[in-house]
Amino acid sequence: MPLGVYISLLWKTLRLEHVALIIFLSSLTIEISQLALGSLGFVICRSFDVDNLILNTLGEVIGYIIAQYLLSVCKKKTLKVS
Repeated sequence: MPLGVYISLLWKTLRLEHVALIIFLSSLTIEISQLALGSLGFVICRSFDVDNLILNTLGEVIGYIIAQYLLSVCKKKTLKVS
């Protein structure tokens, strides 16, 4: 979830599709790195797992949606106080 929250704080104007693509590609990069490093013998017991790819992407997107919701609620409350 942290990457989704960070993206929502850094880039407030991104669409959900773009955020999901960024998160998917970053998770894919990590999984491919684990596969490459595991096959080269640099790390032990690391492999490419599609389940991790899907669940990481889903969790990060949920984190992004929650962060966007909380930011909008905070913004509305701040405007009402002013």
